[in-house]
Amino acid sequence: MLPETFSIPVTTQVIPDGYHGISRSEFEKIEKRGFKSSKGKKDWLGDGVYFWESTPATAKWWVNSRELREWVIIKASLALGACFNFANPEHCDILDACREMFAENERPECSDAAIINFLAENNLCHIDSVRCAFQYDNKPLYDGSRICRYNQMICMRTIGNITQIEIFESGEKDDK
Repeated sequence: MLPETFSIPVTTQVIPDGYHGISRSEFEKIEKRGFKSSKGKKDWLGDGVYFWESTPATAKWWVNSRELREWVIIKASLALGACFNFANPEHCDILDACREMFAENERPECSDAAIINFLAENNLCHIDSVRCAFQYDNKPLYDGSRICRYNQMICMRTIGNITQIEIFESGEKDDK
């Protein structure tokens, strides 16, 4: 059984280096109108603007995987605010309890993103940002290691908490 609302403490922590890889044309739109939240089933941490935490190399990998003709990697400061942080076991428990509620109510979509959006949109929990590490390959770093390759992703739901935006790197696809 879920409580009526959940409280997530507001953190004053700022991640000084969040990286967002996009096409040059999308960057020009951001310069004119600001960031726009992405919304959709592919957005695994819910609606928002996605950043790689402290890893410009991962943002570059991302733009290269999209085969963008012209690309930009934005560096921004992120004020996390009320951060739904999956390094916190209590936040994982909240997601799991909501998943059970979705299953009991036979909701058609029971993805992590759908649950996070449900929490925020139904005022069950104020969420400014969502932070989660994910393992991007399923093997140890080397034989006998307990370390795997992870990336930290941050989804900023409160766009006003994205500050100090600058171009970190830009380039063009090599047509060789």
